[in-house]
Formats: sequence, C-alpha cells, structure tokens
Amino acid sequence: MAAVYKEHKRAKTWSVRVRILGRSLFKSGFKSKAAAADGASEQQILLKGAAEPKGIGPSHTTLAVALRDYAHDSSALKESCSQEPG
Repeated sequence: MAAVYKEHKRAKTWSVRVRILGRSLFKSGFKSKAAAADGASEQQILLKGAAEPKGIGPSHTTLAVALRDYAHDSSALKESCSQEPG
C-alpha cells in the first residue's frame, strides 16, 4: 500500500511511503502529486521484487542473532578468519 502526502503544509514537495508485507520504503522530493504517485508505483515494484529478509526479519532479529549470522556468513570468508575468535 502506498501513501502520498505533502511533506509540510507550506512545502512544495511530495513524499511517498510504500509498505508491503511488513517492509517499507520512503522517498521524498517529488515536485507534484502525480510524480509522487508514479514514484509510489516504482517503489512498489522494487519491494515486490526484493529478496525476502534473512531469518525472521530485521524488526524481530536480536543483536546476538545478527552477530552470529555475521560470524558464520562474513567472517569465515575473510583472510584472517583463523585469527578471529569464535
């Protein structure tokens, strides 16, 4: 679902917020309401084509889980992997 609105009462620019399946994108700086609506449809396409979040999603992942995933996925690929604890 997309929301198109003016940034402020006296502002000359429009903003768009798109939310699909718990994920959201925000973009601002559109000159007209029609341009913002076009931008909203582009943002919807981007969200629908985006990959699913890893694990249980960014809003429910704890720091411990994120660090564990980083250690397993990224640290293991580094040259100094044998020197890193864990």
